[in-house]
Amino acid sequence: MSVELKDYFEALKKHDWYFENSDDRSVFSKGRENQKLLERIANQKDGNFRKMFNDFSEHYFTGEPWGTVKTTMPKLKDYGVSNA
Repeated sequence: MSVELKDYFEALKKHDWYFENSDDRSVFSKGRENQKLLERIANQKDGNFRKMFNDFSEHYFTGEPWGTVKTTMPKLKDYGVSNA
């Protein structure tokens, strides 16, 4: 699977991290399939892909609703990739 780290980062940014809360079955299904794809890529590529997935997940599932300190949104430069 040929996926660049920058493209993966953008896919993680666009992912609906709260799809499981949807009452709309199509939103839930689309979110679940996208989550599976993102996890599969992270597992196959490992390294920065796995770290990036975990960092985004941590960002979206921390904060007041979870009784934890909110982590910052990951930035592409955190993984040694420039925005250019």
